[in-house]
Amino acid sequence: MLTNGGTYTVIDDSNIDAAIFSREDLTLNGEGKLTIHAQAGHGVVSKDDLTLTSGEYEITAEKNGLSGKDSVRIAEGTYNITAGKDGLHASNTDDTSKGFIYISGGNFDISAGDDGMHADSALTIDGGTIHVTESYEGLEGLSIDITGGDIDVTSEDDGLNAAGGKIHINASGDGIDSNGDLTISDGETYVSGPTNDGNGSLDYNGDGVITGGICVAAGSSGMAENFSDSSTQGVMMVKVDEQTAQSMISLKDSSGNELVSWAAVAWVDKQDSQDNQAAGYLEKINDQVTGHQEKMDRWVDPEAVRHRKIWKQAGV
Repeated sequence: MLTNGGTYTVIDDSNIDAAIFSREDLTLNGEGKLTIHAQAGHGVVSKDDLTLTSGEYEITAEKNGLSGKDSVRIAEGTYNITAGKDGLHASNTDDTSKGFIYISGGNFDISAGDDGMHADSALTIDGGTIHVTESYEGLEGLSIDITGGDIDVTSEDDGLNAAGGKIHINASGDGIDSNGDLTISDGETYVSGPTNDGNGSLDYNGDGVITGGICVAAGSSGMAENFSDSSTQGVMMVKVDEQTAQSMISLKDSSGNELVSWAAVAWVDKQDSQDNQAAGYLEKINDQVTGHQEKMDRWVDPEAVRHRKIWKQAGV
């Protein structure tokens, strides 16, 4: 176990501020367990690239759990992180091409006072199981590219602040918030929240494009935002009466094949990778709505309503 007494000693010109600190590249590997308790500062810091290939890590830190100036790169391992600021953090103000996070595997349980994962440039997740149990913002990056993995995020504000594997987001603020473009091309994305009209399940400032995969989102309709007309995939948006938490959404195609079944609330934005599936019908939202094929065609016909908001009151 590594711990500190709450203070650090300056050596040369290094601003030492972590239980494990390196001015150069730092790689941690091996199959053992490392417990770090940083009463002050960070758990592990590299002023260049921080790489972890394996092992089990139990990290409690006043500030960031794992921090790399140029990058944080994780291949495998188990990470239980409780951080006063960010669980994983990469930031390089001198070179905007750096300050990225790359994860190809591993198991993560993160409780953070600020961001679960924060990258000043790109946040890339190719695999792994990631549980952010507490955060202000779940995953944040200038760009976020998710091509694999199982991700579950709980946040006070934005769940995902910037698209691939399987994503579950439960957010009080915006579910997915991108200050630039938002692109979804594959995988499964499920967004619960918000429940207030001041935020939306999807929020982007640039172009919001979906070309493949599944995106299901449920939340308040006050700031509901659709994907933009540069998308190549059909879009369905339905407005219903207020629902309770864990209300079931079931969507089937015209042949009765179930496309998705999911527990959520309020409003639904369903995307699927085939247009004939987008022309299915909404079977049930908490047993209150039953839509038949002839009724739903005018809501979700790929040619007639692609890329537009279509609202339909329950029972009308």
